[in-house]
Amino acid sequence: ELEGAQAAEEQARRDALQRTSTDWTNYLYSRRRYEETVLPLVALRRRLAAESRQLFASGGIEFIELLQAQRDLTQAELDGVDARRDYDAARWNLKCDLTPVPGAVPGTGDEDEKE
Repeated sequence: ELEGAQAAEEQARRDALQRTSTDWTNYLYSRRRYEETVLPLVALRRRLAAESRQLFASGGIEFIELLQAQRDLTQAELDGVDARRDYDAARWNLKCDLTPVPGAVPGTGDEDEKE
């Protein structure tokens, strides 16, 4: 019975380590995607949309081109929302992996006091 409990404990440790490793990888990927890809793209699309409005006002482009620039900006912003959601979820999962359960480890709080 003791061997079975020890084997279950070891398997739980391995599972937790694997989950934490996977969540760390997901966190790094989602953070990089959000900060290095999505945010710069949104900034670029905003600038292009503003320039398109100016060009349209001066007669430099047709209305359809203005609409396309606005559509591209809206799509980039939606992609930004999705990327931020993925980043926040990955960060939360990693935090949950790394936060000890109170009382699960002696000295971390919430243990039953014995007299």
